[in-house]
Amino acid sequence: MDAKLELGLRRQVERFQDIRRGGWKVGLTSGASRDRMGVGFRPFGHIASEQIFQSDVQLSIANVGDIGVENELCFHFAEDVPRDVTRDRLSNYIEAVSPSFELNQQRLGENASNAERLADNLSQWGIVCGEPVANWHEINLDEIVVSLFRDGELISETPAHGHIDDHLDSLLALIGTLSQFNLAITRGDSVITGAFGRSRVSGPSVWRGDFGPGIGIVEVSWV
Repeated sequence: MDAKLELGLRRQVERFQDIRRGGWKVGLTSGASRDRMGVGFRPFGHIASEQIFQSDVQLSIANVGDIGVENELCFHFAEDVPRDVTRDRLSNYIEAVSPSFELNQQRLGENASNAERLADNLSQWGIVCGEPVANWHEINLDEIVVSLFRDGELISETPAHGHIDDHLDSLLALIGTLSQFNLAITRGDSVITGAFGRSRVSGPSVWRGDFGPGIGIVEVSWV
């Protein structure tokens, strides 16, 4: 890992060491963002437990400033995950998957360095989770098509295939990076694995992420 990137992550860890953690994000796994800080580099971000919301929540724009929404899958873990877990066994630790939004807050200027972005928790502000799907093993996640709507208007429609890394591979990458900082995915953690679509919130509006009939929908309203 590049020394400057490592320093950025260490500063993030120091900054968030006292929060009540609710989970993690895996960064740079999809679209134009993939490999932005180096080929194969998949950094982490902390998710605070009090910033995990349920679908249909209403949130105040005035309280967050410049905020964006990204429709993502969220993996909910039932047990602590060993650092040496294999790909074949990883799914045994996941109790459900839910359609979700990541809420990203613009806190840095355009000229911020990669290390500063890592220290800033990759813009993470919170997540919104839809209904958990326990039989997610039966769904080919590489074949889903995810749609993003604002006030009923289609903003984007993104096939998973070719756009986003395999989710289990992303989770394994996360486990490997976390282990370098003596951190791990633990029981109760919720982990988001990358964006299918993204947009900034410009005013009061209702956003819906539709992940298809197998996964379902998630909604958030900004007032």
